[in-house]
Amino acid sequence: MMPSHSEDDLSQTCIQSMQGLKQNSAVFRRKSTGKETELDVIDKSSIMLGESMGRGSFNLVKSIINKLPHRRASMNNPNLKSSRKYAVKSLRSDLSESMVFNGALDLAREAMFLSAISHPNIIILHSTAQTPGRGYFLVIEQLDTTLTDAFDVWKIQQDSSLDKLKLRRAKRKAQKVAMMINRAETILGLASALSYLHGENILYRDLKPANIGMNTNKDDNSKIEKIKIFDFGLATELKETNKIGHDAYNATKCTGSPRYMSQENFYGLPYGKPADVYSFAFILYQVISLDTSLFLHKSLEIHEKRVYKKKIRPKVDKSVPEQVRDWIQSSWSHDPSARPTMESIYKEMGQYFKLASEESKKAM
Repeated sequence: MMPSHSEDDLSQTCIQSMQGLKQNSAVFRRKSTGKETELDVIDKSSIMLGESMGRGSFNLVKSIINKLPHRRASMNNPNLKSSRKYAVKSLRSDLSESMVFNGALDLAREAMFLSAISHPNIIILHSTAQTPGRGYFLVIEQLDTTLTDAFDVWKIQQDSSLDKLKLRRAKRKAQKVAMMINRAETILGLASALSYLHGENILYRDLKPANIGMNTNKDDNSKIEKIKIFDFGLATELKETNKIGHDAYNATKCTGSPRYMSQENFYGLPYGKPADVYSFAFILYQVISLDTSLFLHKSLEIHEKRVYKKKIRPKVDKSVPEQVRDWIQSSWSHDPSARPTMESIYKEMGQYFKLASEESKKAM
C-alpha cells in the first residue's frame, strides 16, 4: 500500500517530474528562442463549471459555461479563439491515495506536452492551475464526442442504409464499401496528428477510441467535422539518451491499453514509434469493420497467448479495398521493423482519399 502523501510532497513530486521531462529535451524548448515552454495559469475563481462531460480512470471533465479571460498564450496561438468552448479536467474526488498520486503525475505530464505542441488534430490547452498536485486542473478544448460513441452512430447509419438496399445486392455491396471509405477518411486527421507527434519525437502510447475526440456539425451531430487526440498523460519524448537502436528506446514496460498495445511494449523490450503504428492499425480496422468486440479477452493471460504468442489478428473482410487492407495488415505486424511509418501512412492516405474523391465526382 502506498503511503499517504501531503499536498506539499505531492506537489514537489509533480514539479520534479515536470522538470525531468525538460532534461535533454528538444520538445520543451521553443525552437525559435531556445527558451523553455511556459504554462499559462488561470485562477479557478474565474471559471464557472457546468455539467459533467466525461470520466476517466483518474479524471473528471466538466464543461465551462462562462467566457474565459484572454490568456497570454492566445496572442501567439491562433487556435485559442475567444468563441471556443472549453472544459476543466481535474482529479476525481473518489480516488485512492495511490490513484491520486498517479493521476496528479499524469495531469502534470499532460500539461507539459500540450503546452509544447500545436496541431489541428490535437486537443488545445488553454491554461492550467498554478500548482500541480491534488487540486491541479487543466482548461482544455471542449469536444463533442469520442470515437467510441461514433462507432454506435456509424453502426445505426450503416444498418439503416443497407436495409433499404436489401433486394439490390450489387448496390448494397457498393454502398457498404463507400461508407467504409468515408469512415476511414474521417481518421485521416488521426494519422496526421500521429505523424506530427512522431516528427517531434513524441510517442503517444495510449491510442484507443476513448482517447480520440471529435467535433461534430452543429446542425447534424452524426457528421464529424474534426478528429482530435486528447489525454497525453502517458506520452513520452523519445530522447537520444534513451536510444539503443533504430526506432528502439528504453521506455516504461506495459504502458497504455493492452487491447491496442504492441508486443514490444507489453514485454518491456526497447520500443519506439512503431508501437503507435501498431495501435493505429487496430483503430483503422475498427473504423473499417465497426468491430467493437476486438480482443475482449477474459484475462490478460489469454490476450498474451492469442495476440503476442500465436500472433492472431482479426480477419479483414475481402470487400475492404486492397490499399486500406495493406495499411492495416502491415501496421499490426508482430515485427516492429516491418511496420510502415506514420508519415508514410498519412501521405498515402491523403493521396488515396484525394483520388477516391475525384473518382466519386466523376461518377456523379
